Amino acid sequence: MRSGSIGLTLSLVLGIGASGCAHITAPKGWLPRAEDTQIQAHGGWATVTYRRDRNVTDINGELIAVNEEGLLIMTVHGLKEIPREMIREFSVAAYQPSVKQIAASAVLGTLSTASHGRFALLSAPVWVVSGSGIAARESREPVVEYPKIAWEGLSKYARFPQGLTEPVDRQSLRPKPHDPGRADRPFWPFPAAGTSERGYGIFTLGGREKQYGWREVWSLEISLGRVGRSSDRYHERLEEFGFEGEDDLNFHYTVSVARAFDKKILGFYPAAVASWNHLWRTEYDRRIYWLGDSWDQEFEFSTHCLGIHLRITPHLRSWALLPYIQLGGGLAVGVTELRDEHDTAGFEDREYHYGYHLEALAGLQVVPWKHFGFFGQGGYITAPVIENLVGDRHESGGWQFAFGIRGGL
Repeated sequence: MRSGSIGLTLSLVLGIGASGCAHITAPKGWLPRAEDTQIQAHGGWATVTYRRDRNVTDINGELIAVNEEGLLIMTVHGLKEIPREMIREFSVAAYQPSVKQIAASAVLGTLSTASHGRFALLSAPVWVVSGSGIAARESREPVVEYPKIAWEGLSKYARFPQGLTEPVDRQSLRPKPHDPGRADRPFWPFPAAGTSERGYGIFTLGGREKQYGWREVWSLEISLGRVGRSSDRYHERLEEFGFEGEDDLNFHYTVSVARAFDKKILGFYPAAVASWNHLWRTEYDRRIYWLGDSWDQEFEFSTHCLGIHLRITPHLRSWALLPYIQLGGGLAVGVTELRDEHDTAGFEDREYHYGYHLEALAGLQVVPWKHFGFFGQGGYITAPVIENLVGDRHESGGWQFAFGIRGGL
C-alpha cells in the first residue's frame, strides 16, 4: 500500500472509531458517579439545540423541569426557558461515564506498538480503534436523546421531575455547586477570553452560541509515522561505492505544541504550531578488503526539523471530529556519520548540514474525551539539506503519514 493511501486509511479509521462518542460538555466534577445518582437532588446536564430568530443556538446547563410547553435549564447566566416548538435537538447526561481507565489502556497500548517495527502499522490502529469503540459505548450509556425517547420520559432527569409548582420561587433557584478540582484549572494565571473563573462559560463561534465545560487553548501532540522512500542521486552514489542499505522501515516521530486562537480568519480558526520532527535515519554499510585484511565501514545519515506552522480548522457542528490543514516550515539539520572499524580505536567522522524544510499537511483530530484524543495526518515535506562532496543532494522528505495522541489544556 502506498504511503499516501496508508495515511488516508488511518485518518478514516481514527474518525470512524470515535465518531460515536457522546461529547458531554459538563464541567469537571459536575456530574455524579453512576452509583450516586439516586442520592443527589439535582437534574442531569442538558444540551439543547434550538432556533432563535434566524440563528441556531446551542446551550448547556442543568435540566430543572420539563413540561408540555418546553424546558427550564439553569445556565451560568441563570434560569432559561426554551419553548418546545423551538427545540431541534435535546440530550441529557445523567452521570459521568467512567472512561479514564479505557483511555489509559488505549494510550499505553498504542505507545507499546513503537517496538513492533513494521507491524506497528497494523497493531497501533487496532489499539486506537478498539479503545475508541469501547469508550464510545461507555460514553453513550448515561446519555438519553429526544426524540429517541418520549418527551414525557425526559422529566425524570430533571431537578423537579413533577415540574415547577407555584410555591417554588424561580428567583431563588441556584446552580448546582461543584468543585472542578486541580486537574480542571489552567496553568495560565489569567482566565481565557470568554470563560469564567470557574472554568466554563459561553463562547461564541461563527454566530453560534456555545457553552463549554472547558475550552482548550494549548495542546501537546506526539505522533509516529513514516516518510515514503526517496530514490535520488545521493543514494545511487553510495551504492556505486559499494555501500548497501535500506530505509524501508524508516519511521519518523514528531513532538508539537499548538496554541489555538478564537479569532476567525476567512471562515477558519487558526492555531500556531511549533514542532520538532525526527524525519529520517538510514544506515549503509560495506566490507573493505585491502592487502589480505578486511573490515567494516558504516555510513549513517539522519535529518531533524524544527518548524513553525499555521493550522486552520473549519467550524463544524461536531467538536469531537476536527479536520485541519497545516502549512509551514523552518530549520532542517542533517547529520552524516562515517565509522571505520579498521583498527581497535576505530575512526568516526561526523558532519552537520543546515538548510530548510517546507511542509503541507491535512489531518483529522478525534477528541472523544475532554483534554485527550487522537489524530491522524498525511501530506508532503521537502528537506533537501544533506549534500556530499561531489554535489549530490539528498531529499530527506517525501510523502508522509503519521498518527498519534494529543492532550489539551
